[in-house]
Amino acid sequence: MLLVLFAGSQLFAQKSLVKLTFTADLNSQHVDLDSIRIHNISQNCDTVLFWPDTTLSFVFSGVGFDEPIALPEEFTVKLLPTAGGEQDVRIGLNLPERGDVSFRLANLKGSLLGSFKEYHESGFHTFILRGGGERIVLLSVIWKGQVRTIKIANPAVQSGVVCQLHYVGSAALLEHSKFLALTSSFGFFPGDSLKITGYEGMLHTTIWGKPSVSTDYTIPFGMNFPCPGLPSFTYGGQVYNTVQIGNQCWMKENLNIGTMVASFYINNSSHSECTDNNIIEKYCYQNQQSNCALYGGLYDWNEMMQYVTIPGVQGICADGWHIPADAEWQILVDYLGGSTVAGGLLKETGFTTWFAPNTGATNESGFSALGAGHRFHYGHFGDINSYAEFWSSNEFSGWASSFRFLRNTNANMDPYDYFKTYGFSVRCVLND
Repeated sequence: MLLVLFAGSQLFAQKSLVKLTFTADLNSQHVDLDSIRIHNISQNCDTVLFWPDTTLSFVFSGVGFDEPIALPEEFTVKLLPTAGGEQDVRIGLNLPERGDVSFRLANLKGSLLGSFKEYHESGFHTFILRGGGERIVLLSVIWKGQVRTIKIANPAVQSGVVCQLHYVGSAALLEHSKFLALTSSFGFFPGDSLKITGYEGMLHTTIWGKPSVSTDYTIPFGMNFPCPGLPSFTYGGQVYNTVQIGNQCWMKENLNIGTMVASFYINNSSHSECTDNNIIEKYCYQNQQSNCALYGGLYDWNEMMQYVTIPGVQGICADGWHIPADAEWQILVDYLGGSTVAGGLLKETGFTTWFAPNTGATNESGFSALGAGHRFHYGHFGDINSYAEFWSSNEFSGWASSFRFLRNTNANMDPYDYFKTYGFSVRCVLND
């Protein structure tokens, strides 16, 4: 089915069609999208499509797309004028023929607030929208495969009250009724920047596009593919790849940024060689730069956090990225099936960066965790190819912080907390 949007004039001008089609897959298998939100960044407007209506079509006049075409439209949905001080939102529906009409109410994220189907005769029908905790509500009306969507500003937000659409009755078309500022069509011209977010169950993924011709978009869900629109980025002169796992976008490699500082063992003394000096400092396993090149840097907690204690802070991550909070690690673990199996799906396979038996390692997630070992809080190094530890940005106490732990001998990913002066690996996660 198509949602076709027209505006302007010149009905008989030469026409050009731009059709945008949206599909989705979950781990390379087709899935039906619950909804798709398309936000036109260039024109600051948006619309929401609901399955099975997953196509937008635009007709333009002229070769240069200089002016959209206006076509007569008998099936219409629009806001009606209200008396001063009236809190009810009045909506007009014009049906050229009798038939079943489906109504769907959603919020700006595309989450469904309610839906129903009614049979109506041809003519003009009036409805009233009442209640609901959303300030902006999207109403989609479907009739004979056609969809009309309007955005409604709710003047009487009521938290905890279900948003309802009440039928008032049929009447003659109000000649002077008008569209209000927050309603009507979704504007688009070829080359506009679109932010496209697909929703499927509890999952959502955002992709970007600047279509100038008809385009088929596939919205990927699942894991082990590059983050949509950001397959890689450069930070500190090094290229990092990305991997999408569920709703999260992770770095595919351990962070390796900063200047190496040598670590020295001091018996029974928990200490750090890193200082708060506006220079990012890292440890390399056994004080060898080659180990940083392969396994990434090892960072103590304070240096990684850049000497603040705010969960989710950017820390030493690149702009647009941040140190994952413990809750974000837990989202990853839960998505991969829980703590007793997640480690196997995260670990790189084989025995190059892990000692045998590398239990459960499949790397199905694409996270490619390496057995990077750690710097002990006394200053020496150990357990390379046996352990991998990843810091969380959550502080456990004044001397300890949280991290996630992988081993070569099981498939677990377990939460722990220990000295902030340990040197662990760092992965960054993309900001929402």
